[in-house]
Amino acid sequence: MTESQAREEICRIGKSLFDRGYVHATAGNISVRLDDGFLITPTDACLGFLDPARLAKLDAHGQQLSGDKASKTIALHSCIYEAARKHDPHTACVIHTHSTHCVALTLHHSTTQSTFVTPHELLPPITPYFVMKVGHVPVIAYHRPGAPEAAQAVATTIQHYAEQGTPIRAVMLSRLGPNVWHDTPAAAMATLEELEETAKLMHTAHTPPQPLSAAYIDDLKKISQPVGNPNHTHYFTAAPSSSLPSPVLHVHTMPQFAANLSMMYPELPFLDRFEAAAKDGFTAVEYLFPYAYPAAELSARLKNNGLQQVLFNAPPGGTDAASIDAAWANNSRGTASIPGREAEFQAGVHLALQYAQALDCPRIHLMAGLLGEGQTRATHLPTFVANLKWAAAMAANHGRDVLIEPINTRDIPGFFLNRQDHAHEIIAAVGASNLKVQMDLYHLQIVEGDVAMKIRQYLPTGRVGHFQIAGVPERHEPDIGELNYSYIFDVIDQVSAQCGWQGWVGCEYKPKHGGQPNGTSSGLGWFKHRR
Repeated sequence: MTESQAREEICRIGKSLFDRGYVHATAGNISVRLDDGFLITPTDACLGFLDPARLAKLDAHGQQLSGDKASKTIALHSCIYEAARKHDPHTACVIHTHSTHCVALTLHHSTTQSTFVTPHELLPPITPYFVMKVGHVPVIAYHRPGAPEAAQAVATTIQHYAEQGTPIRAVMLSRLGPNVWHDTPAAAMATLEELEETAKLMHTAHTPPQPLSAAYIDDLKKISQPVGNPNHTHYFTAAPSSSLPSPVLHVHTMPQFAANLSMMYPELPFLDRFEAAAKDGFTAVEYLFPYAYPAAELSARLKNNGLQQVLFNAPPGGTDAASIDAAWANNSRGTASIPGREAEFQAGVHLALQYAQALDCPRIHLMAGLLGEGQTRATHLPTFVANLKWAAAMAANHGRDVLIEPINTRDIPGFFLNRQDHAHEIIAAVGASNLKVQMDLYHLQIVEGDVAMKIRQYLPTGRVGHFQIAGVPERHEPDIGELNYSYIFDVIDQVSAQCGWQGWVGCEYKPKHGGQPNGTSSGLGWFKHRR
């Protein structure tokens, strides 16, 4: 395509998207990569009324040569071209829109940043053409428009998916809109349309659509071939030497287990537990608190062992490493519901968000705390709700979820929050989409029972952010005790497939032989059976 043809095509595609309602006002932009640089729509330009002669022309280094001022998203487009063309050298067009239904899905669901292990994705595989024509669409945590951090996150995500053998042609910028890329503007537009129409189906369905089964998806691989021009190279069909697969979604098997390093591997120093968990096959970890260690040290342990941090707690009290450790030792079990400790709670949340950013951790547990002498839940509730509203708003600014956990009063006497229904009532009162329940099945069994039915009741609501497990009553491995976890895991599998849940199950248990050499690893037969 010549530069003149590219200018005309950008304007044609922009008008088509505008006329059919896929873009509005001055939202969105289109770029085309040329042999000597880029063309991109000008900043604050309406895609429905573009002038070919006024499109911004930039050189290969991003310096503007002619035309109206280039869109500030050129840095993001450049990162996409650089990352995508490593795996498909034909990538030549990027389109970004503020597509209504795609954006709406990020307002209703977790929008945490994609990670190297199991990225959160915008949509499950609910239609065959979404599977074949779009594929995986990882969600990138919210950044302000034009932020360089967003461009780097997108490039990293593209590289990660390609390394896993599932190259992508779209990402979703949380609260902003999708970016799609292809070898021509027309092909990129077709991908965008399929993505937005699938999001519309998902968003307007009265009940969550059931994803296509793994067998159906495998069958689609047989027909996922290039169409039209026989010389056209399909985005996910690379040259024979690279042997990349077709753009078919692969279904994540649930549950996904995260090792709790505060309880597991007690036979090892804490920092050595990361490597032990990775060697045993875990790809994610959680623990109580990170604050005794520099964030850089924890981040290095995660990276060096290929692990994702999926959860930790905000401080139980205190505002720095020493006072946090002292608060826990003195039986402080959170400040979120305690009147008079609001400033301490807020300082703890600020510190937790700093660690979450450094560790790329998508969720933080806010411990409710203990009822004071002569205090009732009614006296604590207004403080809890007010603190949660504030914390959820702060966390949303960082693209994080915050969680509350019902805990049994046998393990923690006097704990404010004990029941699932109470937790969900509080979440409804707060009204923040990034506030969710940490559903610990050990505590649930002790307080309420009826575990399978509670999973079926609450998981489809979108308000369960994380599971935790342990055998009941001794809190050992899940295959020890009164609760049939083999059945429970199957229930989580089934309900997750129906509602599209893709969270984690934290293994917050005390190994029966923990403290002995190889004690934790020797008790992981249940885990190896589920992998």
